[in-house]
Amino acid sequence: MSKDPILSLKDLSYVYKEESSLKIRLDALTLYAGESVALTGVSGSGKSTLLECLGVIRPGFVASEYLFSGFDLLKSPLKKRTLLRSAFMGIMPQQGALIPFLRIKDDFKLTLKLAYAARAKLGIKDLFTCHESFAQAVLLANKLGIGNLLERYPESLSQGQRQRASFIKALVHSPKLLLIDEPTAALDPVHAKELFEIMLEECGKRKLCALVVTHDLTLAHELKLKICAYDSVLSHDGVNVFKELL
Repeated sequence: MSKDPILSLKDLSYVYKEESSLKIRLDALTLYAGESVALTGVSGSGKSTLLECLGVIRPGFVASEYLFSGFDLLKSPLKKRTLLRSAFMGIMPQQGALIPFLRIKDDFKLTLKLAYAARAKLGIKDLFTCHESFAQAVLLANKLGIGNLLERYPESLSQGQRQRASFIKALVHSPKLLLIDEPTAALDPVHAKELFEIMLEECGKRKLCALVVTHDLTLAHELKLKICAYDSVLSHDGVNVFKELL
């Protein structure tokens, strides 16, 4: 495990504008390369919102520290945060990860193009070419059983196939942080565990850190994941508190 964390976060909080009485809070979170963490909690506790804050997708959160891959995100202007997200974060939402009017392979290539352009603007040189990265994505697609579907559009794929394609898209540009929201919600238990295991294997192999929102605490424990959980004891008066379990 790397000595320096990929992500170091302290005192994050977010207040819902439409419901000013509801607030989510995460006191601390540290993620190292190759480490996967399950973000768990009851429905409506704010797991997806917290994931969007970490991915600098949802504006308005505050924190005393947010260091990511050597960058201080709190001191970075919005444009630089956006470049860092494109360059080094892979995001897999519950729905809508795939662009409906692009073939799967073209969606992968677009993600690569945007990531490589962002890294160039940040002055960071890539170790691999777009062509080499795409070739790795094809190999992973074959491993996941969708290698023969890359010419298709998302609407012609099953839910499980779309989940696998979405995972590859989030991974195609070799991010340092992977943010995944309920990847197995629409899958049966057997296929859910299978996909989860492959995802963790790839994250470990590529030495990236991953934060996975899931309701399946039993599976998270079974796969020996580190847990960051909604704490019903600390949560009170409209403040939903998440705590990293050591």
